[in-house]
Amino acid sequence: MWTKQSVVKPGARPGVLHQQESACQMRWTCYSETRLEQGVLDEVSDLPEPQAGEILWLDIVGVPGEAGLKGLQEVYGLHHLALEDVQHEGQNPKSETFSDHLYVVLQIPRLMEGTIQFEQLNLFWASNFVISVHAQEGLFDPVRHRLELARGKIRGGGSEYLLYALSDLAVDHGFPVAQSLTEQLFDLENRAESGDADLSQEIYGVRRQLSSLQRQALRQREMIRSLMDPEHPLLSGAHAVYWRDCLDHAERLYENLTYLRESAADLLNTHLALISHRMNDVMKVLTIMATVFIPLSFLVGLYGMNFSTDSPFNMPELSWRFGYLYVWGVMVLVVAGLMLFFRRKKWL
Repeated sequence: MWTKQSVVKPGARPGVLHQQESACQMRWTCYSETRLEQGVLDEVSDLPEPQAGEILWLDIVGVPGEAGLKGLQEVYGLHHLALEDVQHEGQNPKSETFSDHLYVVLQIPRLMEGTIQFEQLNLFWASNFVISVHAQEGLFDPVRHRLELARGKIRGGGSEYLLYALSDLAVDHGFPVAQSLTEQLFDLENRAESGDADLSQEIYGVRRQLSSLQRQALRQREMIRSLMDPEHPLLSGAHAVYWRDCLDHAERLYENLTYLRESAADLLNTHLALISHRMNDVMKVLTIMATVFIPLSFLVGLYGMNFSTDSPFNMPELSWRFGYLYVWGVMVLVVAGLMLFFRRKKWL
């Protein structure tokens, strides 16, 4: 995994590498249409050099320290500013063109314990090699399997096709995450319809994750579009049809995330509206009950007053034989009249 530490200091010279402790594994693959050879490196000093007529793919899991990055710079001529970005996690998807090589950054989303985390993928491309630096072990096993089986065009497509294959796989990693978030939205929608009133924080959480994923997908789409420029100084354009396919995947992912984000916003509004509606129903019942008991409280309070029965100005009902029943009858008639009034007003 990436070492999470702040290595950016204000005022530092650009391109300065920092000592960074991180275990890394280096695996190399050298291939042509008719030959393939693979191996694992234990030391940076053993970095292989590209052979004539073959493509070298160096796959690094983890971030090499200062010595390792300087070794990559010396052997493959990588630009020091690009190597500095390798150490700084959290780069936006982008492509940087140097004199004889290309530096590409992609962000691979992963859903871990219900939270989206992004892992930075660094790709260095030149006419005879590709270097990938990332944190997830086994990330490019499908591409390596295709190389071993010589399946499709990958063995004869050159380094640009390998760059496309790695980029396309990185883009496709966004679809399972989007599918997982879709299932979460469906579950939240069902719970909202069943009357679950404690969903606001969960919906906010899903919407926040969709927003971050959408931002990265947008930048990733624009980065891939920049690689399709017919006037690109390094890429030949011979694989434009494959880059269009990769761009199509990136656009579909972005459109799916846009739809999901809008759905999350609609679900949140619907959920808040349902809560408000239920609250209005509760308040309506309580208001009706209070309205019914107001006249009853008046009658009970009126006839609950204690005065001397010897006074000629006392309430005459106090001396009636059926005064108690009379008061009950009046209260029942008041309640029945109020209910009839509420019914005609369609408040009930």
